[in-house]
Amino acid sequence: MRTIQDSAIAEKGLPDIQSNFYVGSDGYVYVGRGWNWANTYANYSLAITFMGDFGRYIPNDKQIEATQYLLAHASTNKYIDLNYKLVAQNQLRTQEKQERSFTIDRKSLQLRNFATINEQDCE
Repeated sequence: MRTIQDSAIAEKGLPDIQSNFYVGSDGYVYVGRGWNWANTYANYSLAITFMGDFGRYIPNDKQIEATQYLLAHASTNKYIDLNYKLVAQNQLRTQEKQERSFTIDRKSLQLRNFATINEQDCE
């Protein structure tokens, strides 16, 4: 986590780490900015980052399960709306910019093949 934070500050010129939470391949959820600070995307969102090389792999079962628990906790404790929308960052990019990608289904949090959506779908 310190390396991610140092990179955000030194290489990207940000004041702090980018996302609210990070989910490791070990199934642990690591606090980035937490609940009380906006992420760097400044779009009234909760940013959850899967840690790993997703040009080669997809998030593993431990990461998916940990994210399910995190989202359940967030909605139960009103950190996010009960009717939240779940969007992978790569779903907002154009097809030309895609490498190996995945999307996440909100109900089951199962990974599926990439399908492009536009920003209107996120409003």
